[in-house]
Amino acid sequence: VVEFLQSLGTEPRICRVGHSYAKKLLRETRGIAGGELAGHYYFRENYFCDSGIIAALVILEVIAADGRPFSRVVGDIRRYWFSGELNFTVGNGKDVMRRVRADYAGGTLTDIDGIRIDFPDWWFNLRVSNTEPLLRLVVEAATEEGLAERKKELIAKIRLASSASPPE
Repeated sequence: VVEFLQSLGTEPRICRVGHSYAKKLLRETRGIAGGELAGHYYFRENYFCDSGIIAALVILEVIAADGRPFSRVVGDIRRYWFSGELNFTVGNGKDVMRRVRADYAGGTLTDIDGIRIDFPDWWFNLRVSNTEPLLRLVVEAATEEGLAERKKELIAKIRLASSASPPE
């Protein structure tokens, strides 16, 4: 999404997950719209509030104007394979994140909300849920095979780190 928006000449901003953070950033920047992978979409013209209905109407408007099926419109902007949000019940989420982070020191770290580590052809975000006792993982990769490999690798590391004794 960030790359697509940049290709349109916009300056996307990233903030922590949660409506209070999204609304605050949109107000501060006078942003037009914002969204989360969890399906929440915020609009300036709706007082920066979440509205799936407005998002659906905008999508329908784009499809109607384009004249092609939704799958073709999305196909033009899809560049990566996406894992969806994977959840893990762990008792030591911050320790797990620290251990996983150490294994990926070669990537570019963003720690706005948990850890996001970017590589040239894939990235992942690992964070403790704000609302549930879960650790949440999202992975994107340039290829379907790359996604499967990275997802499998990260799941194994999370399970190993969550079963390890806490560091001294």
